[in-house]
Amino acid sequence: MTDALLTGPAPAAASVAERAPPFGRVSLARQFLGVSAAVVLLVVLASGIWVADRIERSVVDRTARMASVYFESIVAGRLDRFIASGEVDDETRRVLDGLFVDGPLAQKVVRFKLWSPDGRIHYSSDHVQDGMVFPLHDHHALALSGRIVATMSELDGPDNAPERAQWRRLLEIYLPLRAPGAAEVNAVAEFYHSTDNIDADIRRAQREGWLVIVAGALALYAVLYALVHRASCTIRSQQGDLQRQLEHLQRVLVDNRQMHQRLQRAGAQTTSLAELSLRRIAADLHDGPAQDLALALLRLDDAAAATAASMEGARLRDSLQRALASLRDIASGLVVPGMGALSLAEVVQRAAHDAGRGAGVSILAQVDPRLGEAPEALKIAAYRVVQEALSNSLRHAAGHPPRLVAEQRGDELWIEVADDGPGFDPRQPPAEGHLGLAFLRERVQLLSGTIEIDTAPGRGTRLRVRLPLAQPVPQHG
Repeated sequence: MTDALLTGPAPAAASVAERAPPFGRVSLARQFLGVSAAVVLLVVLASGIWVADRIERSVVDRTARMASVYFESIVAGRLDRFIASGEVDDETRRVLDGLFVDGPLAQKVVRFKLWSPDGRIHYSSDHVQDGMVFPLHDHHALALSGRIVATMSELDGPDNAPERAQWRRLLEIYLPLRAPGAAEVNAVAEFYHSTDNIDADIRRAQREGWLVIVAGALALYAVLYALVHRASCTIRSQQGDLQRQLEHLQRVLVDNRQMHQRLQRAGAQTTSLAELSLRRIAADLHDGPAQDLALALLRLDDAAAATAASMEGARLRDSLQRALASLRDIASGLVVPGMGALSLAEVVQRAAHDAGRGAGVSILAQVDPRLGEAPEALKIAAYRVVQEALSNSLRHAAGHPPRLVAEQRGDELWIEVADDGPGFDPRQPPAEGHLGLAFLRERVQLLSGTIEIDTAPGRGTRLRVRLPLAQPVPQHG
């Protein structure tokens, strides 16, 4: 689990239902019930209308075929003279009247007309139209091309005035007439068939078609709804489980964030306590062994003056002076006097100055002046990072002066120490007694920082450290 996850703000404990849009609060089963009902209704309407139209078309085509067969078997043979001459003689007229005016066909075929290609009606069972000329329409053209045409007519043609006066609509059938053995159409026979029985057949077939479509749609709808309802119940149960897991995870995140903050405070407190321990050790060294050594040296000086300074006493005095100097160097290296009054930038500069003074070189340091006040733990860590990094560089890259950059980037302190020395293989374990980088890494991680070492044999070393500027205040009990 990353620091960003641990330290980021905990998400608000809002339920899934509260975050969902209004439509999302409705169960999937009810959503399906509403949406699919509209879809099924549209599909049923479209399918029903299409099936009804196909039923009507089928009935009309069947009636047209029957009329064609009947006409060919009974009427067509009696129109040979008309087809040959293009005129209806008296004999032909009497035959047609006997069939379509006075005969039994008058109950079904309520009007019969013979058309020539020029739009003239040569015969009509309504004799008023005999010899009249009307413009031909598409159905006449199709029949003249050799096709049998049947359609439910609303009787809106220019020749339909007599029919409109008696009927609302009729079945129109157009039959092409040819001479025996000829391919050319010489005339068109037009039937107007009563729709009483046809409409009843159409309505019955359409009603049965609608019932089948609706029953099938309802059965399919019920099966799909049952499946979706079961899936919806499963999903709701899973959503409840996920909600409980989410709430548990949110509590864990809050606990982790609080634990991380406690660890940060503990790291800062550890750093402060370690520095305090170093100060106490330095004070003990300065006030204890160093004072005893200084007193011994004074006594040796007095004894040397009284006894004319024997050679053995001189050597003892030199050894004690070197020990005293070493103790004082150790004590001075353990503490940073006056750090509390220094800014963060001054602490970094002080560390660079102290490291360079000890080695007798001048360190090239670029320090951001914006680094102002900071917690003591951060100052201590910054000082030790710079001190250790520069000491390592001066010790292992002699002749290649190190470069120091310390700056503020966002809410972090960035420290970089680089040199052009021989470098080393970071994968190799450190030599015995060389634990500076290990201690440095632990010190940085205690303050939630990161450390990167970019190096390889023969290409120098670059050490980068990032430390949060905001550090918790250590609590001393």
